[in-house]
Amino acid sequence: MEQKYENNITYPIKAVYSKPILEIDNDNIFIKALPDKMSRYDISGFYYEKFPIVPSIDAEPFVQEEEIHLLENMRLPLEPVYELETTFRSILTTSYRKRLSWVADMCCEVTVNDEKQVQEQSMSPMTDGDGHTGAALLGIGGCGKTCAVNRLLSRYPQTLIHENPGSGTTIQIVWLYVQPSSNSDLSALMDGIGIAIDTALGNSNRTYERLIKAQKKLGPKADKIAELFRVFNVGILVIDEIQRFSSFSNKDDSYETIMTITNKSKTGLMVVGTEEAYGKFFSRYYIARRMGSPIKASKYCVNYDYFKAIAKLVMSVQWFRTPQAITEEIYSAMYQETSGIIERIISVWENVQICYVNLSETEKNGFVLTPEFISKTSTETNPLLGLYARQTLKADVLSSMELEDNRVGDKGKPNKDKAGKAIAEFRSSTNPLLAQEVFTRTKRNLVEAGEVYSDEYILDNVNKVLKLKTNAGKPEDELIATAIKRIRKNRKQLINTGAIEHNNAVRNEGISRIDLAGL
Repeated sequence: MEQKYENNITYPIKAVYSKPILEIDNDNIFIKALPDKMSRYDISGFYYEKFPIVPSIDAEPFVQEEEIHLLENMRLPLEPVYELETTFRSILTTSYRKRLSWVADMCCEVTVNDEKQVQEQSMSPMTDGDGHTGAALLGIGGCGKTCAVNRLLSRYPQTLIHENPGSGTTIQIVWLYVQPSSNSDLSALMDGIGIAIDTALGNSNRTYERLIKAQKKLGPKADKIAELFRVFNVGILVIDEIQRFSSFSNKDDSYETIMTITNKSKTGLMVVGTEEAYGKFFSRYYIARRMGSPIKASKYCVNYDYFKAIAKLVMSVQWFRTPQAITEEIYSAMYQETSGIIERIISVWENVQICYVNLSETEKNGFVLTPEFISKTSTETNPLLGLYARQTLKADVLSSMELEDNRVGDKGKPNKDKAGKAIAEFRSSTNPLLAQEVFTRTKRNLVEAGEVYSDEYILDNVNKVLKLKTNAGKPEDELIATAIKRIRKNRKQLINTGAIEHNNAVRNEGISRIDLAGL
């Protein structure tokens, strides 16, 4: 896959133009300068970084430990990356289309690479239509959100210089990335945007950080940032770790202010953080609708088959003198300790390898990897992390359901649908992870059999199966079989049969979008 620009370009460079996908963008230099759109196959390759060396199975333990720590550098094309790539590009193109009409702004002096120059032209935002477009990448800590965003941004040069014959130079800041500091406030976040602008322009003298800090009140700070966003044609603002907004004194005003800035400049907005934080801060309909449907970064964690595909790639890197087979029992033990969270998968496997290379020669002879060894290693090195991962993922599943249940309509009142009772029962389940997996696999089995039922009907029957005391402690496969049997009793609920095209569409929306098998 050829790249239009080199990776990790964060300094101003000359724009390179390509023919846009749509003819309506032929005159839009900002869209024409963006990196070319990638195919699904290219996305898989771009987000995958395999283990960089061949493990030294006969080296000294201290050498092997250094190699083992390189596992942390592995990157996998996790489920949300395709949606993240396409959504990010869509936000950029939509943002720049909303500034399609050139307006002759007054010439202004700007600072780039610590040198003053005149910016003679920029694209002013249109006044009609909605404000900015946005997206939210949500999930629990360790599921790969920040790594995915960093990899995404590395493909887009941060700042481009457009040389326009006869009309001067135009600067385009494609993206800005900021993180709220712990125990900070909105004013500090806005100052941080100034730092990000200086970084994008290559300024070491903090020109724009000082300019924003000079505005003592929030209103003037916001106005100054919106003005700079227009001058430098900022495409998208990415705010990571939005859960840190919980320490802000007025959370609603904080988000309102950020939205006002992006609305005035038609800059896109992407927020990254937890489901719980998003639910708190984007509960208002008129705000949430502009953020679109959240990209659920940790959804893959509750899909056991997907976990196995990920774990297979990680666990294929071994320092065992005799290669160890990864059995179903091994997968099960790893899932118990990691809950399918990529950071935990790598961390637990790293600890397993370190414990092995430090065994005595006698212990290494005839060594066989067992579920007990994995559980023992995980418990000894991180006694609470396995429990913490499960509890955090449980809270994330509940927050996700809360978001769906609390969507509000134009009149500001919660929508009450047929699924309300079933969802409430699901949220009150003693084991939400089990309920989520039984529901997912039950629906998938039915779809693959050509039977498409409403989600409400499937969820209602799954809840009834899980509530029966006689089903307590039964294996997951047996619970799924019982749920399917109940569902099939009432064929009137069947939406369609033999729906091959629909089934294929459902599969395409799942984990098959990113081909792990080919890596």
